[in-house]
Amino acid sequence: MSIDILLSTYNGELYLEAQIDSIIKQTNKLWILFIRDDGSTDNTREIISKYCRLYANKIVEIVDDNGNVGSTLSFSLLLEKSRSKYIMFCDQDDVWLEDKIENTFREIRILEKRFQHLPLMVFTDLCVVDDELNVLNESFMAEQKLFPDTLSNIHETIALNVVAGCTIMINNIAKKHILPFPKYLTHDHWIAMNIVYYGECKFLNEKTILYRQHGSNVYGALQINWKYFIKKLKLASQYISLLFLLKRRLLFNISILKIIYYKIMLSLKRL
Repeated sequence: MSIDILLSTYNGELYLEAQIDSIIKQTNKLWILFIRDDGSTDNTREIISKYCRLYANKIVEIVDDNGNVGSTLSFSLLLEKSRSKYIMFCDQDDVWLEDKIENTFREIRILEKRFQHLPLMVFTDLCVVDDELNVLNESFMAEQKLFPDTLSNIHETIALNVVAGCTIMINNIAKKHILPFPKYLTHDHWIAMNIVYYGECKFLNEKTILYRQHGSNVYGALQINWKYFIKKLKLASQYISLLFLLKRRLLFNISILKIIYYKIMLSLKRL
């Protein structure tokens, strides 16, 4: 019973080898790594080719004519290719702790004993590190003041994304509820809100990743303070526009007023 690991790359030459090596060292060996490069201009493609040659039965490059589509749509294209019962998402610059797959897989198997025919998701905490893997914060969830219990309420889930995509494992039943990803939202938030509504999510309170922070991060750890929220307030009109786009795209009904209410309340709670 194999697990598909989906990795989207873009100019990741500095840290990609360390990430792939950490996957190869996993205690659970029942995985296949699918890599799609999103138009790199550095040596990323050469690194991918090297690992595909060295581990031809474990690492596969997905090549298409879509070019640079951004990380969200790149993950969407990868997910369309997946055929395994279980799927994980992977960033190009982190390091997976050696029991990440084993522990996450154990939890989703426990979850599916209760919810066999539902879309399922397990996600975890992360250990925040610098570019040299020195620990900056033992818990990403604590540092960012994220609350896993928001996943019991769809409007809270939409108001505050508490899920890091690089920690996710889903089952293949989830695919029909989440594909294709919208380009205006991060893939982890889109996955979370749909599985919260249609299925079951579980937070595994363990650190499974060294979450590397460096100058090229697309998304990373933020400083949660008054300055952060003042900046967000200035973007309020863009956020409301996003919610209207989301309301049209989701296949279930949501209340924009409720989302805005929870956005305010959760933001205050995080201060």
